[in-house]
Amino acid sequence: MMDGKALQMGTSHYFGENFTRAYDLTFTGRSNEQQYPHSTSWGMSTRMVGAVVMAHGDDSGLQLPPRIAPLQVIIVPIFRSDAERSQIQTALQPVLADLEDLRVKVDWRDERPGFKFNEWELKGVPLRIELGPRDLAKGEATVVRRLNRAKQAVPLGELAVAIPAMLEEIQEALVKRARDFRDAHTVKLDSLEAMVSFFDSSIGFVITPWCGAEEDERTVSQRTTATTRVILAGSSGKGRPCAVCGRLAAVEVVWGKAY
Repeated sequence: MMDGKALQMGTSHYFGENFTRAYDLTFTGRSNEQQYPHSTSWGMSTRMVGAVVMAHGDDSGLQLPPRIAPLQVIIVPIFRSDAERSQIQTALQPVLADLEDLRVKVDWRDERPGFKFNEWELKGVPLRIELGPRDLAKGEATVVRRLNRAKQAVPLGELAVAIPAMLEEIQEALVKRARDFRDAHTVKLDSLEAMVSFFDSSIGFVITPWCGAEEDERTVSQRTTATTRVILAGSSGKGRPCAVCGRLAAVEVVWGKAY
């Protein structure tokens, strides 16, 4: 997360027959005998929503990745008279048809444009299209990215191609920014004292060789409040001194403070 803490989410667990035996839950197998089914637990919960908020949000509100955003594009018409509104409605008909495969909404509410801009930024809609009389006169719309508030004038006839491309760019940019933040706040260390110093003064993750001993976990937790987060697959820690106790390590592990 942006505060340097880890959040466990989306986890899955294989329970075997442990829980089904405890609750005496059986089924009739092919041999017509009662058997205990194997069970699993899948943690796809609201924690994942919280993770999106904490990983991508900023002081202006949400920033939702386009692939999961309930609303991908908000169109804010700008007009002062019924005649201008009618002109914009007419101009939007082919635009909406071109964008029918996306999640798009037109905000016709009787509110000031600035109010609408702020509200949709708060809600994290990835793209905003502004369309007023001046835009119509030029045959274009102003497209604003929630990611960096960059504005771009796009011809109305090119929105069908430009908008999906922008959404994909935003998706990739959000992923890259989150990964870059994680990598910039991850260090490799080889001693317990270095770990204590890091967690006292910095945020993020520490990667160390580890022998796998539970007492080492307790020691690190007591000194830093950090815990093991994940064992790195194919890690190069085997055979090196454990950062906590000095014995031969078996793996490389990621340590971090967590929710």
